[in-house]
Amino acid sequence: MLARQESAELGLSFEEVFQYQYVISRRGIDPQGMKVSACRGWRVLTGRALPVARLHDRDGIFIGLLLGIATGPDGVIEGEYSFGDLSAGVPEFFSDFERHLNAFAGRFTIIVTSGGDERIYCDPVGMLGVVYNPQTRRVGSSLKLCIEDAVQDHPLYDHSINEAYGSKYSLFHTRDARVRRMNPSFYLDLANFHENRYWPREDSFDMPEGGLEAVYDELINTARHSIGAIAARYDCAMPLSGGRDSRLLAAFAGPHMQTIRQVFTHVTNYATRIDAEIAKRLAAVMEVEHEVHDRRTLRPVPRRVRRSERCFHLAAGAVLPLPSELARDVNHCLTPGSVVLRGHQTDLLRAVFVRKAEISHWKDFRWQIEKLLIVPRNHFNDEVYTRFMPEFMAWHRTLSPVARSRAVDMMFLEVYYASSLGMTFPGLHRHFYMSPFNSRRMIELSLSIDVTYRIGAKPVDDLLYRMNPDLLSVPFDNEISADLSNIDGPSPARDLRVAAAVARAPEQVSAESARKRRA
Repeated sequence: MLARQESAELGLSFEEVFQYQYVISRRGIDPQGMKVSACRGWRVLTGRALPVARLHDRDGIFIGLLLGIATGPDGVIEGEYSFGDLSAGVPEFFSDFERHLNAFAGRFTIIVTSGGDERIYCDPVGMLGVVYNPQTRRVGSSLKLCIEDAVQDHPLYDHSINEAYGSKYSLFHTRDARVRRMNPSFYLDLANFHENRYWPREDSFDMPEGGLEAVYDELINTARHSIGAIAARYDCAMPLSGGRDSRLLAAFAGPHMQTIRQVFTHVTNYATRIDAEIAKRLAAVMEVEHEVHDRRTLRPVPRRVRRSERCFHLAAGAVLPLPSELARDVNHCLTPGSVVLRGHQTDLLRAVFVRKAEISHWKDFRWQIEKLLIVPRNHFNDEVYTRFMPEFMAWHRTLSPVARSRAVDMMFLEVYYASSLGMTFPGLHRHFYMSPFNSRRMIELSLSIDVTYRIGAKPVDDLLYRMNPDLLSVPFDNEISADLSNIDGPSPARDLRVAAAVARAPEQVSAESARKRRA
């Protein structure tokens, strides 16, 4: 593997840098530094810290492996895990398995077999990383696990722009022209290395009976269960900021915040200084300790930053600008091996990628391609649009009618997130980053809410009010001045937002009953 070769050349420990990664192949690969499992004729090599669960049907027949961390209705899926109503070998096996998969939340990849079929599935956005090389018939979490020789640069990209600005290798590309990133809504058929869409189903985005109230109740119960199960099993850390996503995740956690080992804010620039002040107030509301990791007082260690850069580029599979927590050296404040819980996918509740609600606007493909950040905004032009339009349309044609009804949200999930989190998370090798909200069921519930309601972030405020109205009353970062002078004083923007959430809430969900929900 090129990954092992470059580790040696850079003086890095392959075992350390790839401790949360995996590679799957029929051909012999030197397993040194990785654990070895088998699934039919496939060798599954996993990093020393990556959890592996063995999956069985109701009769105890082995059907596959789950790599990473996932929760289901019974809690964390680990060890020898059995599906009580799943039968291997029957014609409906895979449709039944996909029904179970819909409820799984986390960051994971699955190899599953039944009869003569062997498939790869993954979490809703490919957060663990799923790339594959059809020539070598190899699947891995990052590029350099899937090739033996030098990278063959993809011809569609000016790679110097990606290196300088962190632009995305998007539309299921990697830096290497031979290696493709799997669409997370597809499964990969290992017989021919073809991808096939299986999600969303025709009824995926139907509003449940009971309407918005039922959506909120299921989101709260499911997300809280997921966070609680993970926090009970692993040493967890959770960031808090001045935005909506981390606050909502903390509210979902509810009483489980007490079992989160580190609640923290990284201060890497001026904006995150504001985040830290808001987060301190949120932590006080939840009665948890809060750590501030401030680069101004911690003094980054240049030698350590340079090593982090080498590790990140190797593990991610390409040269990219360092994430701020590595560049400012604050990630070393987190306990090594921690599971870091982040709020990704909760941003669907505020329609983060949708600029306008009118579906007719969603047929304007130019602005959608621009939002994929294949190049920085100031580099986007007609030539870039023309160059990537065929690839974009190839993806768009795979959308079913129900998926096209949420086309921009689907682009966000399948294309943008896969190319961002699916590449950068494997590069963050010291900790296991994941979203406990990352399940297809919770995504379906979020997207069942009308887009015009989501654009204003109303569901976020509604949920905060239902779970912990005191969290709703702490201002967001866009509601206070840059000098923080009004952070504890009157805030017209905050007061209007809180009043609107109270007015929308049903009479039976009073502030007092919402407080009781926290327990």
